[in-house]
Amino acid sequence: MIVKRSSKLLILCGTWVLLGSCGLTQKSTMAIVYPPLSALENNDKEEIMRCKERLKSTLTDFGGLTDSAERSDAEMFLGLVEERYNSYKPADAAISKLVAVDKSQILVEVFGGNWCSDTHAGVPEFCKVLDLCGFTSYHFEYHRVSRDKMLVDGQSRSFEIVSVPLVRIYKLDSEGQRTLLGEIVEMPRESWEADLLKLVVGSW
Repeated sequence: MIVKRSSKLLILCGTWVLLGSCGLTQKSTMAIVYPPLSALENNDKEEIMRCKERLKSTLTDFGGLTDSAERSDAEMFLGLVEERYNSYKPADAAISKLVAVDKSQILVEVFGGNWCSDTHAGVPEFCKVLDLCGFTSYHFEYHRVSRDKMLVDGQSRSFEIVSVPLVRIYKLDSEGQRTLLGEIVEMPRESWEADLLKLVVGSW
């Protein structure tokens, strides 16, 4: 389902590090907030990846964890990414509209369980939508959620997570503060591309 609400957090100046994800509790996790794309040097732009490649790179990093169960989960998910990505056929009309959206101030966070079949199916499909409409790793983060949903990337979560995958769409202002445009929880109401379009276009 889609949930719309807004929230702002304080940015630690000069570090591009944001405390927490939405500040709903006193605990926080660390998340990267990217600078505006126009501020990047040419060499930095060349390092930007497609969202699928960012997901696979993140899963490869997780595959090196010392915990054997977490490593096995990450490796299993990594092995499913290409098939799920290639088999998904998003609607051309929604993709065309998303292509026209200004993405320079949008950040997409995906919270998934490497152990979760819904994450295995949905996250690669969502990455394909992001790639087709021009989002890149500059706009995209994948965070792993523990089986008990109490940890994000190995740290105490900063807000309640009931179901995964959880997609959060933010708009960044000129000062780097983020406003939550909305969420897609577990699975899209209509489709990944249609639900994303409603969030980024309907909330401007």
